Amino acid sequence: MDLFVLIINWSLVGKPLFQPELVSPQLNQIISTDLVTLQWNATDDEEIGLKFDIYFGSAQNFSLIAEDVNDNIYEVSLESDVRYFWRIISKDNDEGKTY
Repeated sequence: MDLFVLIINWSLVGKPLFQPELVSPQLNQIISTDLVTLQWNATDDEEIGLKFDIYFGSAQNFSLIAEDVNDNIYEVSLESDVRYFWRIISKDNDEGKTY
């Protein structure tokens, strides 16, 4: 059975009003499938709505994979025996960012 390791790289900078909260997968969780759903929570006190940039990949290939996503869930494919990292950047309409 192939094992997939997902390492969470989660950092916060900027206004705490809408900082992302990790939902799934958990820190250092071992994934046993070739797909994983990234899920997070974030809110904006102004209720204007947030958009998210998603960074994902291995240490050698960590990059922006999706920009201005409206949902707080995103599915990605995994390769066997690779450690993955991901980061979510929350953005509001006032040019505020948190990651």
